[in-house]
Amino acid sequence: MEFYANLKSQLLRRSDIEKNRAETAIADPDIDDADVDLFELGLQQRNAKWAFHEQIRARHMLLKTALDGVQ
Repeated sequence: MEFYANLKSQLLRRSDIEKNRAETAIADPDIDDADVDLFELGLQQRNAKWAFHEQIRARHMLLKTALDGVQ
């Protein structure tokens, strides 16, 4: 279970990193192939956010299942 202890903070940190990379790419007008790079950064940012929210949802479902089992 140690893997899951830091998973939320790791996913949040990764989401923040991807957000910062995307914002930097938008602000920098001198990027070659900017459209492709921006699309890839946006996709990475979306995936990082999805993983973070999915981990929260899964943890909530595990807690709900455990509480339902107690009743």
